[in-house]
Amino acid sequence: MTAPLTTHPDAIIIPPEVEHFLSRMLEDAGIAPQNPELRTTMMSELAARLQQQIILDLLDKLDQQKFDEFEKMMETNPSSDRIIGFLKLAVPGNVEIVSQTMLNFKDTFVAAASN
Repeated sequence: MTAPLTTHPDAIIIPPEVEHFLSRMLEDAGIAPQNPELRTTMMSELAARLQQQIILDLLDKLDQQKFDEFEKMMETNPSSDRIIGFLKLAVPGNVEIVSQTMLNFKDTFVAAASN
């Protein structure tokens, strides 16, 4: 089994399109904070969770050979960018998978915030 993925929220650089997606998600959930520090913290934490979910969903689609390659790569303690780069090359249809993961993430978040 691979080592657990650890991502420190402060270490994440959020691409503008993901930041926009997460901002809209907070607005849709009705919990977009006005405090800039709180907003930054929430965005970082959500981005880290989203990134982990994308990685898990892509890992789920790897064939055994590619999964073995992934496990070997994980022994080198790769960066998140390297992990995602590997998965983009190794998983056919990764764009659709990432899109679906983002939609599911948003739906789950908004539903939980609405309760």
